[in-house]
This record gives sequence, C-alpha cells and structure tokens, in this order.
Amino acid sequence: MGWMQMAGQKDFGGLRLLIAEDNTLYGEMMTELLTMYHAKVRLAKNGVEALRLLRESTNAFDAVLMDVLMPGMNGYETTRAIRRLDKAHNGQVPVLAMTAGTDESIRRRAREAGMDAFLGKPVEVAALDEALGRVLREKAV
Repeated sequence: MGWMQMAGQKDFGGLRLLIAEDNTLYGEMMTELLTMYHAKVRLAKNGVEALRLLRESTNAFDAVLMDVLMPGMNGYETTRAIRRLDKAHNGQVPVLAMTAGTDESIRRRAREAGMDAFLGKPVEVAALDEALGRVLREKAV
C-alpha cells in the first residue's frame, strides 16, 4: 500500500478503490480526484453494481468508498452483503461510509452495518487519507 506525503501532495500509490455512488457528477469528481492522486478507481452507480464488481474480482480492491443513501440497495444493505461475501472468501475489504448527513444515528447505523470508517461529504483528501491509513493498518494487523 504505498500512499505517502510527497512534496506537499498526497499520493495514494496505486491503491485500488471502488466507489459506490449514485450521484453521477459526484462519482465522476471523486474518480477524477483519486486518479489524480494515483489511485486506481472503479465507479459503481449503485449497491447492486458494487456487489457485482466485488463478486467478479475477489481481492481486486483495497477499499470501498460507499455512499450511504443510494436508492434501491442503500449503502447499509450493500455493506451487509459485502460482509457476507467477505466471510465466503475469508477476507474483509474495508468499507468507508460517505454521506452529507453527519448525525450520530447515521454513524451508528454505519458501524452496525459493518462499515469501518465514516467520511462526510464533500470528502476531503486529508480526511480520506487519514481514514484509509487507519483502516488499512488495522486490516494488516
């Protein structure tokens, strides 16, 4: 995992990230931003598509950035399904919740669903860097 601080810029060092985001514009902005910081990004437009990508490519992603409030299969339901998939493959991909809502009930529901970290929208690169560093270190232990 090689992200680091270089000349004042974050470098996500080729981390493979899956973004599950129903807002097309926001998903494209996140993809462009993370690609600019050298992450390898796939964008899923909903929870069903995110699950399909994870099923097709076991261990293909270092982490998932999950919009919490997607129509159809929301981020909580998708994360629960990911956790069932993790058990079948004896691994656990970190899931980071993304939402504009920041009240404690949303954070609690995210933890209960199995999400590893919480990011407010709009996601700030420094907050993402800190959260990814923490969850990936915990996964490595």
